[in-house]
Formats: sequence, structure tokens, C-alpha cells
Amino acid sequence: DLRPVANLASATCVLAISTAVPPEVRTLADYARWLKSNEAARTYASPAAGSLAQFLGYRFSQAAGVGLTHVAYRGSAPAMQDLLGGQVPAYIGFAGDFLQYLGSGKLRLLAVSSDRRSRFLPNVPSFAEQGFGSVTGLESYGVFVPAATPESTVAALAAATQAAARDKTLIAGLEQIGLEPAYAGSSDYARLIATEREHWKPIVAASGFKADE
Repeated sequence: DLRPVANLASATCVLAISTAVPPEVRTLADYARWLKSNEAARTYASPAAGSLAQFLGYRFSQAAGVGLTHVAYRGSAPAMQDLLGGQVPAYIGFAGDFLQYLGSGKLRLLAVSSDRRSRFLPNVPSFAEQGFGSVTGLESYGVFVPAATPESTVAALAAATQAAARDKTLIAGLEQIGLEPAYAGSSDYARLIATEREHWKPIVAASGFKADE
């Protein structure tokens, strides 16, 4: 139904734990051990059902050998509120969700889902760095149009988007909310989407997720 015009930015996900988890839990290995002896705490929140965050949590659950129950929120704001209040033990959200709360003392960031450390959170190791290499993935943010959009319109929008992607004000705005500028043209973005769909399709199926959840 849709045609990709361009990818503009990407975002890494972050696994954070709240004050509901003991302060001695500082790494993924610590967290996995703690979960195995605390059945009631085996839940994690995400900003939405069917989000990348949900399936990264599922992959962590598999890799850690601990069954975790996913709790879907309607957006990051209510999920963050409950994380900061200690109502949920863990939340997987995007890097930008956490930037303003780094000094609050109300959460600990255990891992990022990028294959290397995020420049926004340089002190937070990746999942792969801690032995959980299967828990990787980035969210992409792009421009799409209906598939039947005239070619001339698509071309004009693509040119405008490419120019905008070089604008320093836009780049600064993206970085302010934890997004990495990551421009890719229509064909490259279409290939990325196809690759991501093939990668995540069996994982989504294995998780038991249904589109109507």
C-alpha cells in the first residue's frame, strides 16, 4: 500500500530497570540471574504492542532462558511514568526516552540494542557486548507515500527530503531527541525494509504476536 521515499533517522532501543529491581543488579547477567529467582518480576514494558521493543524483549527472554511477559503501553510517556515510579520493573524504549532522566536515580540502563554503544549513552554497553548478540536491532524513521502517488510527485518529494536531511537545524533537532541522522534514498530504504521484514518475520511468529493485539 505504501512506497518508501527516504529513510531519515534511526534509533537504538534501551533496556532500563526501575527501583523495583535491587540496586546490586547492574548488568544483563545480574538481571537474568535475578529474574530466575523472582518469578513475580518477570515482566517488561514497551511503548506499543508489535513494536521493535517488544520483540527485542522476546529475544532477550530467549537468550537469558527466562520467560518474560510483555506489557504493552500506549506510547512511551505512560510507560516511562510507571518505570520512574517503580510500578514496572523493566522497560524497553528508545534512547531519547531516557535522556532527561539520566541523573534522576530512578532507573538504570542495562543495554542498548545497537551493535555498538550509542553516542547518546556512551556508558551503556550493548546487548552484544554483554554476550547477548541475538538482541540487536534499530528502529528506522522515514517518509512514505501511497503506492499510487505519481512518479513526478515522488521525485520532487525525494529531492526535497534529501536536501532536508543535510540541514543542520534538522540534524540538531533529531539528535536532541536521541535520533541518529541516517539518510537513505528510496531504493536503499526499500532494501532495508525487505531485509528487516525477513529477519523479524520468524521472530514475530515464534513470539505468538497477533496483529490485533
